[in-house]
Amino acid sequence: MLSKIDVPSRNFTGSIPRSMENLTQLIYVDLSMNKFNGSVPFFSMAKNLTLINLSSNLLTGQINSYHWENLTNLVFLDLRYNLLNGTIPPSLFSLSLLQKLQLSNNQFSGQLPVFGGISLLDTLDLSSNKLEGPIPKPIFNLKGLKILSLSSNNFSGSFPLELLPQLKNLSILDLSYNRLSIYYNEINSSYSSFPQITTLKLASSKLRIFPNFLRKQSKLNTLDLSQNQISGEIPNWIWKLSSTLFQLNLSCNSLLTLEGPLLNVTSNLSVLDLHSNQLQGQIPLFPQFATYLDYSRNNFNSVIRTDIGEFLSYTIFFSLSSNKLHGIIPVSICNASNLQVLDVSNNSLNGSIPKCLTAISGTLAVLNLRRNNLSGTVPDKFPEHCSLKTLDLNGNQIGGQFPKSLANCTMLEVLNLGNNQIADTFPCLLKNISTLRVLVLRSNKFYGRFGCPNAHGNWSMLQIVDIALNKFSGEIPGRAVTTWQAMMVAKGDRTRPEFPRTRDESCGDLGITPIPGSLLKTMSSFTKED
Repeated sequence: MLSKIDVPSRNFTGSIPRSMENLTQLIYVDLSMNKFNGSVPFFSMAKNLTLINLSSNLLTGQINSYHWENLTNLVFLDLRYNLLNGTIPPSLFSLSLLQKLQLSNNQFSGQLPVFGGISLLDTLDLSSNKLEGPIPKPIFNLKGLKILSLSSNNFSGSFPLELLPQLKNLSILDLSYNRLSIYYNEINSSYSSFPQITTLKLASSKLRIFPNFLRKQSKLNTLDLSQNQISGEIPNWIWKLSSTLFQLNLSCNSLLTLEGPLLNVTSNLSVLDLHSNQLQGQIPLFPQFATYLDYSRNNFNSVIRTDIGEFLSYTIFFSLSSNKLHGIIPVSICNASNLQVLDVSNNSLNGSIPKCLTAISGTLAVLNLRRNNLSGTVPDKFPEHCSLKTLDLNGNQIGGQFPKSLANCTMLEVLNLGNNQIADTFPCLLKNISTLRVLVLRSNKFYGRFGCPNAHGNWSMLQIVDIALNKFSGEIPGRAVTTWQAMMVAKGDRTRPEFPRTRDESCGDLGITPIPGSLLKTMSSFTKED
């Protein structure tokens, strides 16, 4: 008799064959990462089944108690990344041998049932569902629990951190993005009794202080306390938490200062996110191995240190936007040879754009210098294998001609040169860039006829064109407009322009994600001609 079905990642479609429900000798079922749809099969006849992995499919419907009542030998159940709904049945929490229960990224709703006889459970992942109500207190009786992830639900009530010592083996705790009030009572807890946690994520949990038990955490590699109500200063001890600390996110709080300068920071921090606080004074020194640095939306009011490039050897993402910085952009920034995103927008920087800055666009994907006081010209140094996708210089005092070498940036999606003093004819050389989606030349000194009758290529991806407040003459060629197919959004039987809403995502519920979403956001859902 068949005892094992192991066919992950085979691109299977359709529903899971119901004949599988009659296989009484099954021990192991892995159908993960396919495209199965329909409901979860009943495996109740296979009483010796130890593993069920149906994750990353398109399964729908509810899972009922009678799915699991006879599966007393089940050790591993993974239904992540499906479309399952309804409540989580109590019978799942009565399987005495169950060690791993992973139901994340579905649409389960309602309250959690009372925890029963699952004393061996070491992994409980219910994140990214629609669960609500309080987190049951019996969860602290799961003495073997190593991973607890309940993030991105609607859980409410309080969660006392001082009860964590009851979970001696806990390694990963993620309670982010619920409606919880997480608090910590120092008087009733001892630092030494807390488990040594490697990943702690408490984003958006109404936390008001840095929990002191963190001082004795020597194995932390990820700490996310973003979107809370922590105020005052960032304590020095946080930089010395652990030699293994890899990600630190303190963004979207009300932090004012650092207790002391970041001197001799020898940690292995790779991701440091301090954006959207009220930090002031000089820009802090940077961790030696940082790949992602976000200091944006603060009140830093210094110049950018002249040797900044020496601190960014490994940095991929770097943002100082929306501060009060002044002075010039140091030439040493060009020594950051791995930089893919540079954003110093919305400051008071002056001087000219360093010539080397456009020359390094062989690696740079996003260059955002908008809303400063920069002058001079755009350096015509874009290399042959330019990687730029976004170039935003809007709102400066840049003059001169349009840089011809920008035609080398064949992956360009967003070009915003608005509100400057550039004087040239329409940049027909961009017609060869088929990826262009946003073109803003507004309020410059462009002149002559609009259109490129002799240019090959068309902008089929183009969605925003803004050429207002220039000195263009003549009519807009009808053929040019009709080739801008992306400006048409089909709705039913009609095709019409659409103007969807946007929202401020500066403190969105994304946690630590070293992907510059807000910068690469190219208004893809917009269609506009001005």
